[in-house]
Amino acid sequence: MFFQQFPDSSYLRAFVSVRPFTTEEVSQVSQLIEGFLVGWQAHGRVIPSAWALHESQVLLIAADTTQVPMKGCSGDSLFGLVEQIEDVLSVAIPRTPPVVYRGSGGLVCAERMAFGSLIREGAVGADTLVMDLTHSTVGALRQHGLEMPASQCWHGKAWAALAT
Repeated sequence: MFFQQFPDSSYLRAFVSVRPFTTEEVSQVSQLIEGFLVGWQAHGRVIPSAWALHESQVLLIAADTTQVPMKGCSGDSLFGLVEQIEDVLSVAIPRTPPVVYRGSGGLVCAERMAFGSLIREGAVGADTLVMDLTHSTVGALRQHGLEMPASQCWHGKAWAALAT
């Protein structure tokens, strides 16, 4: 389980790379994120934070906002980190996460319209495992998990065809 050191109300943000990071890239990502987090501040106070990388592709960043409340600028600075990762690794990390589902070769990213086409074609269905990247707190991640059948996630609500 992720972020055991933080209370349920802690801030959570998920980002996904359109492709998995290589072993070398994971090392680079680690250095960039660690360098960012040690200096991540809100109103002059360091934000207690941590990160996790799921399957070398899904980046989760958590912050204990019970100790240091985050304001807009501190949250926005995460996007600067993401841009830095994109620049260094020449990889896209969309600001609006794509649909991420488990394919035969691992995690697959698809734009929402493309995922809808996959549903209509029968290539994915209610039992297809998807990543729920909408959790905004550590508690929501703990309660619902990161990966679940599409029918149990927002994907099933967005595309009623999954529920049948």
